[in-house]
Amino acid sequence: MSVLTRSKVLVSCLALLPAFLAAGCSPSSSVPKKRPTGLRVVEAPSLFEIYEKNEVSADAAYKDKVFAVSGIIHGVGRDILGTPYVTLRIGKNEMFAVQCMFSARDEAALARLSPGEEVTIAGTGGGKMMNVLLVDCWFY
Repeated sequence: MSVLTRSKVLVSCLALLPAFLAAGCSPSSSVPKKRPTGLRVVEAPSLFEIYEKNEVSADAAYKDKVFAVSGIIHGVGRDILGTPYVTLRIGKNEMFAVQCMFSARDEAALARLSPGEEVTIAGTGGGKMMNVLLVDCWFY
């Protein structure tokens, strides 16, 4: 294989890498699951405060667990891989939030949302990485 051919293959692979990562990590690539009812609902500011006080304890209670969070929408956007999300206000600090990650199939519903609206969103706790994260989210 010539150097030019190898370079083309490498560039092609690098160009496709984000698509493969998004497909492999995105909830939209999975088969929709039955959504549970009767979930524990926690207010977004309370959830963030629990994580601020003791992240290890908060992870034990919420990480990888399905629950719902209610709050006021701070913003609607996409992450670096294009995954849509909703951030919920935590009150005291506009720099951080509870961030709820949705799949691409939810984009039409997310497009109708506005900051300041009250919502309840369910998902799986994803821990804290600056923001408190929920993944595989849906409106509850």
